Amino acid sequence: MSQKSANVRGTKELSLLWEVSRVLEQGNDVKKIGTPILRALDKFMGMSRGFLTLLNRETGEIFIEVAHGLSKAQKARGKYKIGEGVVGRVFETGRPMIVPKISDEPLFLDRTGVRKNLPKKDISFICVPIRNQSEVIGTLSADRVFGEAISLKEDLRLLTIIASMIAQAVRLLQQEEEDRQRAVEEKERLDRRASISSQPVSTGHEFLDNIINGLRIGDNVVWQVDNLDDYRYVAQLFVKKALKDKKKVVYIRFADHKPLVKPEQEVVTYQLNPASGFETFSTEVYNIITKDGVGTCYVFDCLSNLLSEWSTDLMVGNFFIITCPYLFELDTIAYFAVIRGSHSFQTIARIRETTQVLLDIYDDKGNIYIHPLKVWKRYSPTMFLPHKKEGNEYVPIIDSVDAAKLFSDMSKKKMQRGERTLDYWDKLFIEAESLLEKPWESEKEEDMIDRICRIMITREPRMSILVKDNFSLEDLLRIRERLIGTGFLGGKTGGMLLARKILELDKSSNWPEILEEHDSFYIGSDVFYTYLVQNNWWKLRMEQKTKGGYFKAARILRDKMKGGNFPDEVKEQFFRMLEYFGQSPIIGRSSSLLEDSFGNAFAGKYESIFLVNQGTPEERYTQFENAVRTIYASTMNEDALTYRMQRGLEGADEQMALLVQRVSGSHHKNYYFPDIAGVGISYNTFVWNKEMDSKAGMLRIVFGLGTRAVNRVEGDYPRIVALDLPLLKPHAGMEDTRKFSQRDVDLLDLVQNNLKTKSLLTLSGEGLDIKMDRIGVRDHETDQKIRELGIKGQQAWILTFDDFLSGTQFTDVMHKMLKKLETIYDYPVDIEFTANFTDEEGFKVNLVQCRPLQTQGEGKRVEIPKHVEKDKIFFQFEGNFFGGGIMESVDRIIYVDPAKYTKLSLQKKY
Repeated sequence: MSQKSANVRGTKELSLLWEVSRVLEQGNDVKKIGTPILRALDKFMGMSRGFLTLLNRETGEIFIEVAHGLSKAQKARGKYKIGEGVVGRVFETGRPMIVPKISDEPLFLDRTGVRKNLPKKDISFICVPIRNQSEVIGTLSADRVFGEAISLKEDLRLLTIIASMIAQAVRLLQQEEEDRQRAVEEKERLDRRASISSQPVSTGHEFLDNIINGLRIGDNVVWQVDNLDDYRYVAQLFVKKALKDKKKVVYIRFADHKPLVKPEQEVVTYQLNPASGFETFSTEVYNIITKDGVGTCYVFDCLSNLLSEWSTDLMVGNFFIITCPYLFELDTIAYFAVIRGSHSFQTIARIRETTQVLLDIYDDKGNIYIHPLKVWKRYSPTMFLPHKKEGNEYVPIIDSVDAAKLFSDMSKKKMQRGERTLDYWDKLFIEAESLLEKPWESEKEEDMIDRICRIMITREPRMSILVKDNFSLEDLLRIRERLIGTGFLGGKTGGMLLARKILELDKSSNWPEILEEHDSFYIGSDVFYTYLVQNNWWKLRMEQKTKGGYFKAARILRDKMKGGNFPDEVKEQFFRMLEYFGQSPIIGRSSSLLEDSFGNAFAGKYESIFLVNQGTPEERYTQFENAVRTIYASTMNEDALTYRMQRGLEGADEQMALLVQRVSGSHHKNYYFPDIAGVGISYNTFVWNKEMDSKAGMLRIVFGLGTRAVNRVEGDYPRIVALDLPLLKPHAGMEDTRKFSQRDVDLLDLVQNNLKTKSLLTLSGEGLDIKMDRIGVRDHETDQKIRELGIKGQQAWILTFDDFLSGTQFTDVMHKMLKKLETIYDYPVDIEFTANFTDEEGFKVNLVQCRPLQTQGEGKRVEIPKHVEKDKIFFQFEGNFFGGGIMESVDRIIYVDPAKYTKLSLQKKY
């Protein structure tokens, strides 16, 4: 572009940006600002047929919100799925795209049909994302007449600037709407409280009302009892009085104790099942409170009964902390109870801090005492003294002799019961450890294994059977030793541990000599929920689970989750783990409940983060904490949410645990990486030769970190290994071998403290101690070019891995491993692994992941008929790859004549 042309363009750009700014000052409504901005693009820059797209979050479809140069019908046709066409691809990746000639681009769909009669070889197309912080909320696109005088890069830069200006306007609009909504809700709450706060509320017992000066609107009342009959007594008094005062009463029934409320009373009863899990149960309670609205009176079953299903005080405390404030917000009054001595000091402290009223009920030798421990915003000289029931009255104990005797008796009772203020979780594992010391009670071990499996490993039926068939009680206790927090290990961790245990029990091969040891740590799923609760995000989490908030609230929650705080006890355990690993590189991997189970892969949907783990202890801790936050936040990523929605899992209990592993590999000067890494599949769906046996399995292997084997990388290729014919390649000749081979290597840079991609050619010139002759062959043609250019030190290699595959037992080992796992799983599996050289023919394999092989469908085995009549065969292939098989009902077949199809241009084919 000449200087004169550049000056002219600069003037036009300034005029355009001034016009866009003027439009944005007049309002933030996308519909109102979009059309004049698109007109200005055409007027000043000649960018015609512009349009702005947004995402319909309910349907997952991208649609044209405003357009210039398109008819109403053409605009209506402009709909795309995420990832579909240029617009869908930009939306999916968040990266802009330039299409110099739309006639040459298969991704360009021209869905609107506006260019149907235009010379497509003369039209360029530019599409840029519109971002609200890290989230893509739309795209801005326009046509350009192709020509040498046109700078598409400059056009892209300009459109990107305008897209950011539009995004800022959208953000302001959203902020204004959120502020307005919050103001309306707060006014409604204050008006409501003002209208009802003066109304007296009774406990149903006159003398109890006198003790605590009555109940207040918003009170949560917690009773600590030894006997549930005591709670039943005060709860029924409360219900009877509330009904008499014409108040709505709701009974939340979930425990196996006798009902607290008489069935003949006019009470709305909800029967819930805590076995459904913390999130499902808590969501049901939240929705009930929302539905039954303001001013309702609630009676909850005894909270201590939740321990039998959740097995941890932490989650009982979390439930109370998220439920109590919401009840307070809606001006309700709610009764709860806990069994004294059943919970840890910390849990009771959390309940005391959150509730408005906390009372003890004692029964000492037939005498009933009520002792208020906390009564919010109320006080009297005798309020916090124990009160003895005498007839129908409660009399305060004001004599020090009587008070000392009462509490001395209570202390003796506690010692006689052998109470320990431990978390229920800890008590359970102490009980499990004691079983190992009592071989005469070995028959109880099976029941204990089942209990621990249900609270720590999985509740998925097929995985549960596999765990109980392969793990001993001692195995489960060893796993517990490396668990941070409480709760489930998650699918990825469970699969890795199960696969290793299966191989450990297999005596047909010498697996201890073949496999690398692992010393992983596991962060329990309860830490994830506690992170949400402690940072006061649970209400936002509930909003995200609604239809309208599924994507919208997720965006807000995801951003917040990147900056929350962890409980002090969790921080301490994080720090101790990092001290254990020292400066060895580690990887934090997502391990959600649904992940890697039968029927759900979630492959690539959640984050896994390499930590080079260099620097001071404080720096390494900060990096690790940020990694955990990022992985937690990835549960709210749009593609993960869409994946769950497509499989009907949007309402499922999806907790996030983490697997923290030492990175397998070794130091090579300033870098760290394994010799080989890859993915293995026990059933080879990619059979390209009729001599191959699909049941033999296959591998995708790379040099360096396995990220390039797991993720598809454009222009770079892993080595495909059919385990029955490992040296056979899906291409022929050295030219194809060079073309379809690995060129770049993923590794950890110990100096820069980050994950890097380096070209193989560059690495070869850095003098690293790498046994290249075991994994590749010299590329003499490229070597010649290097010499001609006068470059010294570099050697060109083509990574074929042929020497390693033919000179070691590697393929036999991997075949046996995959077949063993497939046999025990009774299902095809896929694994991730690394391999490191030990000597000329030796190697060690690190099995880092195993899961049921995920294909489209329901995850069920289907028997394929051995004999099919010829007239029922529609497609038949021999010795060719035809993708993975699925079994679906076929309603309609559209037949395209292949002879005519091959004659079509590339544009018409697509």
